[in-house]
Amino acid sequence: MCETKCESMQLHKPFVVCEHEKIYQEDGGAHFALWRDSVKDMHTHQQFYLHYTEVADGRSGAVCVVESGDRLLLAQHWRESVGKWLWEFPRGMGKLGETAEQTALRELAEETGLHAHESQVEILQYMHADAGVIRDSVAIASIRLNGEDTESSADSGSDANKILSVLDEKDNELENIQWKTEREIDTMIAHGSIQDGITLASYMVWKNRRIVLDEVLG
Repeated sequence: MCETKCESMQLHKPFVVCEHEKIYQEDGGAHFALWRDSVKDMHTHQQFYLHYTEVADGRSGAVCVVESGDRLLLAQHWRESVGKWLWEFPRGMGKLGETAEQTALRELAEETGLHAHESQVEILQYMHADAGVIRDSVAIASIRLNGEDTESSADSGSDANKILSVLDEKDNELENIQWKTEREIDTMIAHGSIQDGITLASYMVWKNRRIVLDEVLG
């Protein structure tokens, strides 16, 4: 009932954009850009500026929730902005002409050395990492792996162990790559060990999808 009311509510923009200006554009790299909008409040008529950033020319990125058996892939990524290693799911920015599925598979291969097929990717939903200051769209991609799909040369052991044998082909953006059970990840979250917002949100979406499907199928 609440969901229906929320979806049917008609809201109007609180201000009008008077001027839309790009005030900085990085040459190369992530194509980081800074935008400034001059806006006017519809009620008070006060005029002010809003600033927000953009990367990869606003193309959608992807975060990979990688499953092997009952475990998910987590790794640590150094984030200079906060000065620490953060536990994260693999992720990255989209390239021109890519679908969300293709972006997820490319980033998975580049960051971990793992390879999968597009048929193994399910886009759970899109999200905005921080709509207050970033204009972005991030696809949450569930990717189910097994030993054969990773093109590993290993011929024994569990699927996850087979997958670990190809992790030396990565691009070194991620370190300390580990496979964690859902219970282990829940414990890490409870202890404050996982602090990356995109990873926390993606895990919540992935876990909620499992709960809903279990209720429907059960």
